[in-house]
Amino acid sequence: DLISLQGEVRQAFGWSLEADDASANAMSIHFQGAAPYNQRAWSITSRKEALSNLGSEICTAKRLIAVGAGSDSIQVSDYPGALFIAADGAVGAIDDLSRVLCVVSDGDGSEHLEKAAKYGIHVVL
Repeated sequence: DLISLQGEVRQAFGWSLEADDASANAMSIHFQGAAPYNQRAWSITSRKEALSNLGSEICTAKRLIAVGAGSDSIQVSDYPGALFIAADGAVGAIDDLSRVLCVVSDGDGSEHLEKAAKYGIHVVL
């Protein structure tokens, strides 16, 4: 069950339920504003539009490849016409981020999330 799995993850990393809850609540409050973390692109309207566009790109991709954390290096030229969805830990393994549609994250891969953000890649939490 997913709830017990999350408890196991928290325990493995030494996170308390209270800290997890406080972090989620703080993020929720920040994202209710017009410019969360001073980023207008993260407004509710912008996020809805980005999600709609992402859904369209995923549905129309001729080939879509999901790349998990801990992946070996990936040369996107080996996958002509493919688009990628990457775990946050996989961002560093992909040589051409222009073909990454989004990064899926639990929020703990800051180095890779920053790299993805600099390329304008959407992060799905």
